[in-house]
Amino acid sequence: MSPKIRWAHACNSFSELQAAFASGLDAIEADVCWNEPHGVAVMKHAARSEERDLTQECLATAWIDEALQADKTKIKILKLDFKSLRAVPNVVDYLASKLTDQSPEIFLNADILPGPGAKDGSAAPVDATEFMKYCQKLPHATLSVGWTTSYSPLTSLRYEQAHVDQMIKVLEDAAHQRVTFPIRASLAVESWPALSRLLEHSSGASLTLWTAHEGVPQHELDWIVSQVEEHQVYVDCDKGPKEPHYHPVRIYHSVRWALGW
Repeated sequence: MSPKIRWAHACNSFSELQAAFASGLDAIEADVCWNEPHGVAVMKHAARSEERDLTQECLATAWIDEALQADKTKIKILKLDFKSLRAVPNVVDYLASKLTDQSPEIFLNADILPGPGAKDGSAAPVDATEFMKYCQKLPHATLSVGWTTSYSPLTSLRYEQAHVDQMIKVLEDAAHQRVTFPIRASLAVESWPALSRLLEHSSGASLTLWTAHEGVPQHELDWIVSQVEEHQVYVDCDKGPKEPHYHPVRIYHSVRWALGW
């Protein structure tokens, strides 16, 4: 059994980082945007022009310095969720200059393709080709590349074969990097015929199951996990919002440790 790792999400400030460190959490996820008026990468979920963006703890470079402090090496994973392509080269270049053998594993995450529920003709927030090009500067990082999605209990949405084929094509030049595919867990069971092909096509790839406000029944998570090898799945979601023992602890099955890396 792989170790269970507890996640802290949306740690977009020094205070949130320190709270995660103090809680003994194992992995940190944060959001990266681009502040256009000031030309800087900032730690936040949605890009707005706010003076708060210019404070020291919101600048992406300062946040990275804080997250990579040597005495915080118990943090095993640092996942950066890019909301804007403009922020990617700035942050990737800075990370490349700062990482050491003692640094946590880096996940570079972005929605790079339109997926289930995306409006016809809409584009993903981060261009796939450009994102992949920049991420090659960190060849030991794990690519976490997914699709924009939406959810409605009134519609039947799923990942289609076309979504999978498009992603496989994007990854043709990234065979040397570890890849995980973020999958909206509430759509996973219905989408399994298409999703299973991702694992068959990409050696060493994994799925990251996540959920939003809709939650996901535990039995659906259990079914997906039962379909794959343990090292091929990351479970990064809570149970459904009506679950009586709902608890914001997230579980992660490590590809690295499962394979003895």
